[in-house]
Amino acid sequence: MDARRWGLILAAAVGVAIFSQYSQDLPQFDVVEVAMNDQNFTDLVLQTRGELPIDTNIRVLTYSRSLFDSSDRVDRAMLATQLAALLDLKPRVVAVDFLLEDERPESPDGDAMLAALIEAHPNLIFGIFYEDSLKRFRLPPSAFKLTGAQLGCINLQPDDDKTIRTYTVLWGEPDSVKFESFDVKIARAVDSNAAAVATSFSQKTFVIDYAGGIGEESETDNAIGKQIFPTLPLEAVFAAAMSGDSGAVEAFRSQLAGKAVMVGYADIRNSQITSVVDRFFTPLKNGKNALPDMHGVAIHANVVNTILQGRVVEVVAPYVNILVGIGMAVLFLLLRSRIGSLRRPTLRTISQYSLFFLFLFLAILLPVIAFRYTTYKFSIYTPFTAVLLAIPAFELLQKILELSRDINRRRRAKKIRLGWLREQIFDILQAGPVEQQYMQALHFLRLQFHLACAALFHESVERGTISFPSLTIASPTPQRMFAGARSQQEQLNLAGSDARHGAAIIEMMAHYPHIVQELRLSRSFYIALNEVRRQTAVSIAAEESAATAAHPTGEETSAADYIDLALTALTGEGGSRKNFDVLYAEIERFVTQAEATLMEEARDYQSLLEHGPIFYPYTISCRCRLHQTDELFIYFNEQEDTNERDDFFDLVYGGRTIRCQPERHPGLTEVRNYRLRLRSAE
Repeated sequence: MDARRWGLILAAAVGVAIFSQYSQDLPQFDVVEVAMNDQNFTDLVLQTRGELPIDTNIRVLTYSRSLFDSSDRVDRAMLATQLAALLDLKPRVVAVDFLLEDERPESPDGDAMLAALIEAHPNLIFGIFYEDSLKRFRLPPSAFKLTGAQLGCINLQPDDDKTIRTYTVLWGEPDSVKFESFDVKIARAVDSNAAAVATSFSQKTFVIDYAGGIGEESETDNAIGKQIFPTLPLEAVFAAAMSGDSGAVEAFRSQLAGKAVMVGYADIRNSQITSVVDRFFTPLKNGKNALPDMHGVAIHANVVNTILQGRVVEVVAPYVNILVGIGMAVLFLLLRSRIGSLRRPTLRTISQYSLFFLFLFLAILLPVIAFRYTTYKFSIYTPFTAVLLAIPAFELLQKILELSRDINRRRRAKKIRLGWLREQIFDILQAGPVEQQYMQALHFLRLQFHLACAALFHESVERGTISFPSLTIASPTPQRMFAGARSQQEQLNLAGSDARHGAAIIEMMAHYPHIVQELRLSRSFYIALNEVRRQTAVSIAAEESAATAAHPTGEETSAADYIDLALTALTGEGGSRKNFDVLYAEIERFVTQAEATLMEEARDYQSLLEHGPIFYPYTISCRCRLHQTDELFIYFNEQEDTNERDDFFDLVYGGRTIRCQPERHPGLTEVRNYRLRLRSAE
């Protein structure tokens, strides 16, 4: 693929990436964002991926409002007493989802009891809280003698919709004190290798692989009635210890000894939610208007299970999602450009639409597969909007590049010192759509070439200074004219300025292969275009009056339709831009060389179009019957037909524009006689 197309596609990909990042702020993409956002993506996968394995070392003990004192705060003496009963059962670690952020002078016994319990049990962990706005931790007073190994951050990270989907393994600012999360501390006590894996990534935020809430039961056939996370009331363990019932104590010991026990608030009575205190939304919630569905301690249990099961799913950085979106957009546009070369319109259209919907499907499917089977969670919204916006973004950037290119071309055109040359270059740039610019560029080349031929032929007939072979006269081409002029260089030095001008133009053209190729193409094109005009005029004349035929109303429409059809056939869909860019670049080089060469002879040199003598009958001054302007027409080539009539369709000609048509015609006889005189001069 050419460098230009690569550049445009990469530029479009950058545009797509920008759009995909900011399109959520655009009103017309609200519906897409609601349906395809990454939060819904996470929820859908978690809700549909089926049962998850649960680590058998996790236990959850809950306390309710019965543990609160008259100030509606946790009674620390009661908490210490119940935790002591729990610790006597020899759990591996006890993690309390509770903040000890101050001392209570009104209840010093409770603080003293907790401090003594903590000092005696290094496997007792308490939570701390990180305040993002103040960039500080809410730490327990030193009186409780908690070490860094006994502290874990219990922060939960809600998304914009207040749903908890991710967790962080390390909290704090880069240049300050940091603490591991509550969940990592628990997981390390159970499986140090699993904790090491969870903390080995450069990124610290991961997706929680939710299994269920506390008290919820498994739905599999062989586990009916089995809790997902085995849950017990803390007060029941304490009551068994106080009752002296050795059987009940041993039953609890068998469940809790050597386990990671998480203790937290959960006011659940008969499986009914009686309070939303310390409850949060999770991806497992039922509907948008549901109440918060999971207690904080249950969320921590899911995080610990995620770490212990090795389901570390890293949320990739935004720039990675941008690169993925760019990759999908670039691949889509590359394949679309290949499909655009198909000749059959129906097959091309079906293929392009099929490719579009295929990439939209892949944009959704690939992140889902990555989420389930790799350690990465990619955005689903970014690649989806990248593919959705690839075509408009590509076309917009094409327009911007075209505008920038046109501005630069006009800026360079203004520097052309020869007025007639500068004016004709601006005729090309102002022609409108690229197809018209392309045709005007061909028209410019034919004007220059055949006017130069007319000047040399005029010199040959009127002065006899130079001569040309019959084949060159019958069918002048840049190579033949260049060879004929080069072989008579000494004679040309004695010729008039018009002939020297023409020879210089032809010599320069012959050195530009693309210009020579386009001159051959344009000759056939002009002959075919004139034939369309002839047939259109004949058809109108047959249906209407002769007066209408003299000034046809539908002729230009038919000719314009033919131009579009011919360009598509010659260049392929979208090929006219490429062809014009290549041709115009060569024209610019030609014009630069032509200006330098012509101005060496005379700085006020004029175009052959703007001064005499008139090279009759190859040139004729008359009014254009289409534009109602005075034009100097140059006859390019003779085109004979079977009607044996001299009409303007018999000669291919050109005025200022492609569509100019002379009101009168000198007749083929004059041109034939002129050519006979050329042959005689030869």
